[in-house]
Amino acid sequence: MTDLAKIDWGFRRALCMKKAYVAALGLVLASFAISAYAYPRLPEKVASHWDARGEVDGYMSRTLGLFLLPSVLFLLILLFAAIASIDPLKANIEKFRTYYDGFIVLFCVFMVSIPTGAQHSRRVRAVLCL
Repeated sequence: MTDLAKIDWGFRRALCMKKAYVAALGLVLASFAISAYAYPRLPEKVASHWDARGEVDGYMSRTLGLFLLPSVLFLLILLFAAIASIDPLKANIEKFRTYYDGFIVLFCVFMVSIPTGAQHSRRVRAVLCL
């Protein structure tokens, strides 16, 4: 393999890694934007926990309720980036870098979808109990 091909492959890998982090950070920014949009429309306290019967038994402030998940997601993205950079055997991460980056994006999609799923969980429970 020529040196040019190695450089090209390294560039492609770096570009894919950059795309993954840009997509993940885009999801975080979208989550913050949605939270900011919903903030004035919610009461001071929002439901945060439900019991087995689907009744609310825990509340939190709307600020914490709206911005906790996007903040935690942002910190987790930083952690994922740090794990890749502090790995003592960097070759280990590089072997499965494409999968690692894909996992980060899918994890972000999952975390952003949690609030949406919580809104529909009561409806799903009602269907499953029929």
